[in-house]
Amino acid sequence: MTYKAEYIKNTATLVSTAFAIAAAMAWNTLVTALFANVFGTTQGLVASFIYATIVTVIAVTAVIVLARAASKAAGEDVELKIK
Repeated sequence: MTYKAEYIKNTATLVSTAFAIAAAMAWNTLVTALFANVFGTTQGLVASFIYATIVTVIAVTAVIVLARAASKAAGEDVELKIK
């Protein structure tokens, strides 16, 4: 790979990552506001635990869906099994 091609690839990766972080922060704001609206607060240990659990479930679900989509797009027949 030439220097120019590698530079463009790395720059695209960095820019994509920056946008992903910005999107994650926006989603965090939305989920925090939604959580406060539903449960009335985002303060305290129990509220923080519930919030972290909700965010973790969303993140794991998103990763599984994206992994399946990537495998399908690559032509691989990969099935993610959770026991």
